[in-house]
Amino acid sequence: MASAGASGHSTMTPSCNRLLQKKWDDKRLYEHKERLRTMKASVDNQPPRDFVHLKQNRRKRQVEEDRLAVIDRHNHELLSRMHHIMHTTGRVDHRNQDWRPKRSLSYIKRQGELARIQRENQAILKRIQTVRPQYKVKDWESEFRVHQARTKKCSLLPPIQVAATPQSRQSYGLHVCCLLPQSSSPPKPKPEQSAPSKLVLPPINQASGRPETQPSEVQEEIDMD
Repeated sequence: MASAGASGHSTMTPSCNRLLQKKWDDKRLYEHKERLRTMKASVDNQPPRDFVHLKQNRRKRQVEEDRLAVIDRHNHELLSRMHHIMHTTGRVDHRNQDWRPKRSLSYIKRQGELARIQRENQAILKRIQTVRPQYKVKDWESEFRVHQARTKKCSLLPPIQVAATPQSRQSYGLHVCCLLPQSSSPPKPKPEQSAPSKLVLPPINQASGRPETQPSEVQEEIDMD
């Protein structure tokens, strides 16, 4: 049975002097730890030693260096030969002055086909340039005059004065009309009048359904306003 003293040290067996027993126990514990620390393993678990001849093949490297040296020597010899040929005429006359590129067997046929295509294109261009137009400008002008006459008959008020531009007539071949340009100057103030004049429309004829007044008279009434 373990016993405990005043110093707080407990032992597994009874002892006469607890202080000495504590000193002896500490010494045995220290020796035990030292043996554990310096203990050697009975099994060798270390990696094997590296050998240089297993990692590097020196013979293969030497063969590769010799091959590269031979290639380098051949390149220098070829470069020196090319330099000599470029700066001199060379030792062999390999230039043929009478050589000409050989024509193909279908050269004549291809040339004839190209000439035929060119003749057909020229014939098509000539037909296009000499064809007569289907639209007649004179017919358009006569139809436009008929249209103006019908518009004048159907309208109650006189037609607006228009002017034809010669440039548009020459470019399009038609009577292109535009409104007369207005003056760019500011409008003049109207004189004071006693009473504003009103537009007087002409009376309508019951038989014909048209105004009895001439267009010039109606235009004068509009201008007065």
